Amino acid sequence: MNKKKYYFYFLFAFILLISFYVGLRYFSTSNVDIQNAPVEITVNAEKLTASFIKDESAANELYKDKVVEVFGIIKGTTFVNKTNTIILQSDYNDYNVICDMQVDSLDVFKQLKPSQKVTIKGVCKGFLHDVILLNCMFINTQNND
Repeated sequence: MNKKKYYFYFLFAFILLISFYVGLRYFSTSNVDIQNAPVEITVNAEKLTASFIKDESAANELYKDKVVEVFGIIKGTTFVNKTNTIILQSDYNDYNVICDMQVDSLDVFKQLKPSQKVTIKGVCKGFLHDVILLNCMFINTQNND
């Protein structure tokens, strides 16, 4: 009976430690002061998406957890769970770049329209059917008039 308790406590402590490590890694990169963080990579939305579709592990090595400046054309915008999100189109209809914007970007966000060109800076978190950028801010917006 004591061995079972020992294994249970050991397993519980191990899972707790792993959870703490994963949480620490996630929060340490998504809470970057994006305004003052230097851009590590500049890329367009098409190339960023294509990199993940062609070789996800190589793209993770290149982009994941790095401050990325991405430029492209707006496919759409959403406001879900108090989060402003911009979807940048790519050459692949089913795959896009999802940019979760900072809260203070609401004024610019409200003025955006599909097919508008934008440049956005954020932390790339990887690929979950779409490329995910968090903590994003606007660098530039252009009207296509």
